[in-house]
Amino acid sequence: MGRGFLKVVTTAALGGMPIVGASVTVFNGEEILHELTTNESGLTEIVALEAPARALTLDPSYEGIPYSVCNVRAEAHGFATVTIHDVKILDGETSILPVIMTPEITPGDPIDLWTPPHNLTPQ
Repeated sequence: MGRGFLKVVTTAALGGMPIVGASVTVFNGEEILHELTTNESGLTEIVALEAPARALTLDPSYEGIPYSVCNVRAEAHGFATVTIHDVKILDGETSILPVIMTPEITPGDPIDLWTPPHNLTPQ
């Protein structure tokens, strides 16, 4: 088993303004892996997550998925909650996840986004 890394960047106004103090939860199903808070630049600390070993991407006989996935939820006062599903984590790499948050117009109206499968995924 390998280890990959994740850093979340929260912004508003199409990336022009950092969201300070956003609550970021990294989870897999019902299991919470990390609970983070963004700093004055809208960044979380870098966290480690399990991922399949990098060597699997070089093995032509390997038929599994050579990365792991997690979900990320970002919440901040006055902004709609954003959940991004299936964030890819690769062994030895740092995934930087930009989360653009929009003002909350209707309370309780979350935004759910899914990332598509990576081209390393067998079809």
